[in-house]
Amino acid sequence: SPLDSFALNIGNPDCDRRLPTPAPFAAKPPFIGLVERDYKGYDILTFRSTFWGVARSLGDIDLEQIPVERLNQLRAEGKCFIEQFTDEVKERIDRVPHP
Repeated sequence: SPLDSFALNIGNPDCDRRLPTPAPFAAKPPFIGLVERDYKGYDILTFRSTFWGVARSLGDIDLEQIPVERLNQLRAEGKCFIEQFTDEVKERIDRVPHP
């Protein structure tokens, strides 16, 4: 049977040499996806298994490189929200006074 042949070939050096060499592992950058553009002045993004509401007034910010101190400042100012669900992000945005 094919299974018997496989079992017999496991230790065969000729068989082992024919196996493809796996490509080296390359770490992928974290995926940042746009969930909703311009929800009441915020873009809602998905990043690192969480949802972010980021004020559009901030322009482009690099979520991967933003220093923790700056992120904490933006969160305290109500310009960035990080939650487990999009509904939670929207609830936080809804509580921000809008002109």
